[in-house]
Amino acid sequence: MMDLISSVRLALSSHVPHVVPPPYRPMVVAGAFGTGKRQLLARLFEALPGRFAVPVITTTRVPGPDDPDSSREGMVVVPREEADAVQAAGGFATYREVLGEVYGITTAAIKKVGASGRVPVVEVDHVEDASALRARGFDATYLFIGMEDMGKLLTVIHEVSRRAQGGLRGRGARPVRWGGARAGFATRGHSGCHIK
Repeated sequence: MMDLISSVRLALSSHVPHVVPPPYRPMVVAGAFGTGKRQLLARLFEALPGRFAVPVITTTRVPGPDDPDSSREGMVVVPREEADAVQAAGGFATYREVLGEVYGITTAAIKKVGASGRVPVVEVDHVEDASALRARGFDATYLFIGMEDMGKLLTVIHEVSRRAQGGLRGRGARPVRWGGARAGFATRGHSGCHIK
């Protein structure tokens, strides 16, 4: 049903934009593990309920027996061949292979969220992914999050690595707390500014 509503909204916005506004531009949030992206987004979603949504993530990773059901919300599992076909056709806006499994967000999933009247939020852990999107001309607002103190970031990365070596691989592990984040935003063609 949502596909039909999104399609109608998209069609109407191209013919009568003064009545039905066009879809919102996506927001790409980039920063390394441990910089507080999810905490920042949770606060944003809480402050402005119903205004933002995360597109569905496509993955080849089948959930394991120890994975909580909540860890699979917002994900669709596809066979590796299908993921490779989508990648070959240029259908992924973001794409990463991690431990032999594919994780990505399709441009169709982003458009679907935008057509629903909400701002699509694309979260990436590698600044290079956001930079590549920007270089390809992906029209979005870009928010880059980093740490003021590289020592704190290295501590977080070390802690995540230690947990992964212990067999947790970050799943179900308690989040690491930190302080002193620095965020900046930029729209395509602009250098952006910093927010403390």
